[in-house]
Amino acid sequence: DGAGTDADGTGAGMHAEGNDDVVASECETQASFVKNPSEASGLPSVPDEEHLAVAAFMRQVFRGRPVTLVRRLGSDPFVERLPASMRLSRDRKKICFLRETPINIPLSSITKVYRNADDASKFPADIASHLSDVERERLLRFSYTDSQGESASVYFVEVRPQSADMCMRGMKALCAWSVRGKSSASLSD
Repeated sequence: DGAGTDADGTGAGMHAEGNDDVVASECETQASFVKNPSEASGLPSVPDEEHLAVAAFMRQVFRGRPVTLVRRLGSDPFVERLPASMRLSRDRKKICFLRETPINIPLSSITKVYRNADDASKFPADIASHLSDVERERLLRFSYTDSQGESASVYFVEVRPQSADMCMRGMKALCAWSVRGKSSASLSD
């Protein structure tokens, strides 16, 4: 499962490495919006601890977070682990998993964010059963609507300990921010 490259096939839209300070500043602005949304946005206020976690996630995702994509090998009962970098596009409208062929998912198309540690029933048993206990604790799923209007999912394992929770909270806030008015509470069960 996964979205393809950008419309021009290049995977463009990623920011240049040298702009990290500017981008980090923009992240703080977006995190502030999530913490103190205007009444027109319809977003709930976020506690200070949550604001700090979201701001840290945004800084990391602009620079690139190491993750391991997990996918089925065709009809094989085994899974493939693919090292990747999860980044936010320069226009802050897509989350991108960078590999030879990038997977670009518009934030506005993400319908659910799941963490295996919270609800293992949302993950295919044939994927989870081939992961170690540590990998299952860090396994996440983004469900989204692909460019053909079909339901799709991307599964990945956070590389760093304690990162799965930060990623889940940060992605919910980013998706809510991108849609402005879509409650972050609607992104998980």
